[in-house]
Amino acid sequence: SIGRCADYVLEGMDGLVRIHIYADYEAREQRIREKNLYSEKEIKKNIDGIIKGQQNAYHLINYYKSDIFSEDYYIINFKDIFSVPVHLASSTAKRNGKRLRLCPPYREHLSQAFARYFMRVGLPINIHME
Repeated sequence: SIGRCADYVLEGMDGLVRIHIYADYEAREQRIREKNLYSEKEIKKNIDGIIKGQQNAYHLINYYKSDIFSEDYYIINFKDIFSVPVHLASSTAKRNGKRLRLCPPYREHLSQAFARYFMRVGLPINIHME
């Protein structure tokens, strides 16, 4: 089975194989160019907008490299939010062992970006002033 939360639904099943598909920044950028989805100018404009925080639905987390870990840039898409039971998140974290964590002030910056995206209020009708 492939899909979000499939590992939770299939937990404990014999022969369960977990695969995380990942592409680094350059590979994703190359794929966009090959498919001609956007012009070079549009690609640069969109990436610059995410870096500058002008794209409310997205947040960029910088790359990290040390002797132990190496992580590429991450672009977080606030349009796709999924909830996971706390016990599942906790057991997964324990099972996976050492991992990178966001420290202050980066954690707060991410939280603020999330809040800015979701605090936008849309009314069903326009307000008319008389």
